[in-house]
Formats: sequence, C-alpha cells, structure tokens
Amino acid sequence: MNHITTRARVAAQQSLTARAERVLRRILPALQIGLAAGLAYWIAHEWVGHHQPFFAPVSVVLIVGFSGGERINRAFDISLGCVFGVLLGDLFFAPLGAGGWQIALAVTVSLLFASFFTKSELVAAQCAIGSVLIATILPPGSAVTGIDRTIDAFIGSLVGLVVLGLLPTAPLTAARLEIASVLKVLSAVLSDVSSSLRNAQTTAPATSPTATPTRSAPRDTTAAALETIRGTQTGIDAISSATKYGREQARLSPFFWRTRGEVTSLSQVAVPTDNAIRNTRVLVRRALVLAEDRDPVSDTQLEILNELADITLDIAAVYDSPFRRLPRYSRDRSAALGFTKTPSPFKQARAEKIPELEQRLRVLAAKTGLDVLDVPGQDRPALSAAVILGQSRSLIVDLLQICGVPREKAIATLAPTSDHPGFAPDLTTDLTTDTRN
Repeated sequence: MNHITTRARVAAQQSLTARAERVLRRILPALQIGLAAGLAYWIAHEWVGHHQPFFAPVSVVLIVGFSGGERINRAFDISLGCVFGVLLGDLFFAPLGAGGWQIALAVTVSLLFASFFTKSELVAAQCAIGSVLIATILPPGSAVTGIDRTIDAFIGSLVGLVVLGLLPTAPLTAARLEIASVLKVLSAVLSDVSSSLRNAQTTAPATSPTATPTRSAPRDTTAAALETIRGTQTGIDAISSATKYGREQARLSPFFWRTRGEVTSLSQVAVPTDNAIRNTRVLVRRALVLAEDRDPVSDTQLEILNELADITLDIAAVYDSPFRRLPRYSRDRSAALGFTKTPSPFKQARAEKIPELEQRLRVLAAKTGLDVLDVPGQDRPALSAAVILGQSRSLIVDLLQICGVPREKAIATLAPTSDHPGFAPDLTTDLTTDTRN
C-alpha cells in the first residue's frame, strides 16, 4: 500500500482543496445559523414589538454555532447569563453611568457573581458580555428595557433549538470525518516510524559509549512524526464534540430518531480511537530513543508496524466512505450482507471491509509474541524495542475495538507473553488466511 509521509499528510489537511472541502461541509450549518438568526430577530421585532432585539440573533449564533454538542445546556446557560448580565448591568450603570472604570468594575463583578451560582464558563461570559453591551450599545434609559433583553435571549434560545430540530445536519457525518482524519495521521506516523527504523539499520553505531550522537535522517523523520502525533489532541477533542453533537441531534430531531443506535455505536469508537493515539505517542517516543541509540530491531517487528499502518489506513477509508463514491449494491448483494434495503455508503463499506480488517488484525495479533524481539547477532533485545512491541500489541487491541470487537476478546487474540494470561488466548485464528485476496 502506498503511504504518504506524515508531513505530506499534515500539509494535505491544510491545502486549498482541504479548505474548500471544509467550506462546503459548513454551508448547511451556516445556512442554519443565518436562517435562525433572521427568524429570531423577526419574531422579537415583529411579533413581540421590540425595536432593538439584539440578544435574539446573538443567542442563536451562540447556540447553533459550529462547535457541536450540549446545545440544550448551552441554551439554558445563555438565557441564565443574559438574566444575570441584564440585572447587574442595569443595577451598576443606572447610577454610575458609562466609562472605563465602570465597565471594568461591572465585568469583574459579573464574572464573580455568575461564578457563585454556576460552574459554567458560558454563563459567566454571557453575564459579562451582557453588562458590557448594556453599558455601551444598549445603555439603561434607552427604548430597550432589561426585561426586553431577557425576553430576546429566550426567543433566540428557543428559535435556535427549534431550527436544530427541524433543519438538522447529519448527526454522524462530522464524527466519521474526524475519526477518519485522525486515523489517517496515525497511519502516516506508523509508516514513517517503520521507514525510519529500517533506514537506521544501515547507520553505523557510535564507536564508543561516550561518542556524541549526531543527527540523522531517520532520527529527524521520527522526531517529526512524534511532533505530529502529539498535535492530534485537537482531532480527538473534535471527535468527542462531534459524537456529543450526534447524540444530541438524534435526540432533538425526529428526522434522526432512527439513528440513535448507530450514534451510540459511533460514540463507542471514540474511546479506542483516543487510546490508539495515546499508545502511538508512546510508541513513537520509544522509536525516537531507538533511533538515537541506533539499536537494531527485527525485520518482523518492522513488518508489524507496516501492517498496522496499512490496516489503520484501511479503517480510515471505511469511516471516510460517506465522502467518496462507492458502487451501490444490488438487492441480492444487500440481502446477502443482512440489509433489507440498499444501505448507505458507510454501511456498505463497514459490512464489506470490517470483517476483513478484523481478520487481518487477528492474524497480526497472533504474531506479536516475545520471539519478535530476537535479532540475529544480539544477545538481548533493546528495552525500547520491547516497549514498541508492547505498544504495538496495545494498538492492535485498540483497532480491534474500533472494528467492534469487545476489549476482552481483542486481548485474547494476542500471542501470550505470560504464563498466567488474564484472558484465555484465542487459538482459533487461521494464520494462513489472507483476506485481501
């Protein structure tokens, strides 16, 4: 399988094409926000009769914003923060007037006041913003009263939630895309580590224990991979946010009530994906030490890393399937896979590919015994090589869980390394099976 380097993968995610795709994905959310903001303003202005319903569209933008998840709590927090902000703003600025020190005092007191009643940072921020807006744009004594501002905030919050329910975006698409993106980076990192360790085998070791190590291309490649894998936390957080949004959307919108089970299954993938990233970070750190020490590693261990990179990229392709064209199955093919009707591209890819990937992982797991560490001409394996093997085993378990295998059964597929394994080894794996044919 052809892999691109870690740097090329990161560059691809920052390319003009990637930026254009991001804009296309956000067209519907942007339309949601625009329509909801306009509707909230119109209701507050035309129906309720408020002349300056500023807080109505602002509340909509904060609730229906691009950051997914917990919108019901956010609506409550915004409304509560607006009440606090209006109350304190009117109390402070009615007698004190507007000015630099008055605003500083009001913001400070607003933040502390809100913090006393709730831990929510959104409530505190909205409270302070409300005080500032009242002091600068909508001062006391204007045509807009404190109760008007509060009503506007409630209108905006309600309209935002209704629009989310009636004009929803697909609750699973964002989470799948984030999972695919993270797994692609993980695959590129594993491929780079394997290549750098293989190239390091040709580098002569230091002539003496006190010799100053020099920088090398393998070391630089591994260091770059380590920097990249450390930067994936944003992607992990995005997966968590996207799955929260999916659960909430499936709960709010009647159009997606039928997807609740699939949303729950996708949410369960987030944890092993996070674990896979964490285990890979440790693996790459030890690979960097191995490259710096210029210790040898067995060809079998390098093959394990290569196969892990290939499988991870194939799993990413499954989760990326909603964004690629896939051939539609015939009715007979769909029925053979257990579908009563033609499935979505994601379900097609999952039904077709996951069993194959699971089998490849089982075969790989059975090959991860301690004998993998043996290197011809070496009396004992390097500690870093042993750690890399351990992390490779953990990564196999994580990937099996992403494929839907329970943790206990995933651990049981590993080659035993203990006389008393915690889970009985699964000896049913056919090591001669090549599911890629």
